Amino acid sequence: MDPSVEKLLVLQEREQKKMRLEKELAAWPTEMKALETKRAEVRAAAERKKQEAQQTEVERKKLELEAESHRTKVARYKIQQFETRKNEEFQALGTEISREEKEIQEIEDKELELMDAGEKAKKAAVAEAEAAKGKEAEMAAKEGELAKKKGELEGNSLTIGKVEGRRFNVWIIPHTHEVTTLRDRKEGDELNLECDLLAKYVEKMNQESR
Repeated sequence: MDPSVEKLLVLQEREQKKMRLEKELAAWPTEMKALETKRAEVRAAAERKKQEAQQTEVERKKLELEAESHRTKVARYKIQQFETRKNEEFQALGTEISREEKEIQEIEDKELELMDAGEKAKKAAVAEAEAAKGKEAEMAAKEGELAKKKGELEGNSLTIGKVEGRRFNVWIIPHTHEVTTLRDRKEGDELNLECDLLAKYVEKMNQESR
């Protein structure tokens, strides 16, 4: 086969691969946006659990203050009951004391329920925070994979055409020039060049045979 035709076929094969990879690269922004959305959802869920635990504690403290207010009334009524000389007033104060003590009991029952709910909410908040860390780590790894993939997709496989001492030129078909960042490069720009592994082996064998 004519060397020129062979090189052209190689270029065509690489171009087809490039076009396939470009489709994947086009999906990169969407995948990154989905990751950001997921990250926001994970953080929001953890924050909700944290706020639930805090709100439960606030409500429990309100009940505690309310119960203390009723206890103060009971103490005052008992003092009045001790000091009174009237039977009717004594009985009326006894009724008030019973009513206040019933209120206290109901509040304490609610407090116990809130304490239990609070403990569960705290545990749920801790578990959600730990789960969020794990999910964040997974998403960071995924983000790294996508960034690496993007870098790989932005790379270009070039075929060397002519070599003159320490200089060489490469073959680029029009489509590659149009869809890659090569068109934005100018003389003096720094590029990262990696030799084909097979070429490295050939170079090593040539050096050993000298």
